[in-house]
Amino acid sequence: MKVKKIIISVAVSLVVIIGIAAIVGFLYMRDVFRHDFRAMEVPITVATAEVRQVTAGVQNTNSQWRGEKRDGIYKETGLLKEWAADGPKLLWYVEGLGDGWTSPAIANGKIYITGLDGNDLVLFVFDLNGKFLNRKVVGREWNRTYPGTRSTVNVNDSKLYIFGGRGTLHCLDETTLNEIWKKDVIANFGGRNIMFGITESP
Repeated sequence: MKVKKIIISVAVSLVVIIGIAAIVGFLYMRDVFRHDFRAMEVPITVATAEVRQVTAGVQNTNSQWRGEKRDGIYKETGLLKEWAADGPKLLWYVEGLGDGWTSPAIANGKIYITGLDGNDLVLFVFDLNGKFLNRKVVGREWNRTYPGTRSTVNVNDSKLYIFGGRGTLHCLDETTLNEIWKKDVIANFGGRNIMFGITESP
């Protein structure tokens, strides 16, 4: 009789714990799907005269997320050891690039960055002084939870590689921005997307 009461007590406790966990999980997921996760239209900025001089010297043919070896280590020299007391001087900025979480890529005297405009993944190209050079609709982009572009453009061997949140990998010609090929990696490999969209830089 005593054992039976213990078993019932343990079973009730487990049911309560599972029920609480289920309710908490439900409330969390409801918040995730109801919340408007809109990325801000963050302006591209290049700051301080010293940084501008270094940036102006960037003529590398390759560029990717976190640098040459994807380790966040850069070989530039002559950088400031600390900012001036009043902070870095703003040289220029650009607005209206849509929603996105991506970083700009700099190669061959150009800046590449993507943004979500409506349902489209849009590539923007500027020179190092912030002059607008080109705009290209690459394809459809993720517009659900945390809507916006994810992939930092990879510049390599005169080609641009961009990975969309919907799982499509695009390859563009660096000069013309014409599409060379694209691959739907989710469909091609029989996979499925994750709740927040594919987030990876090639």
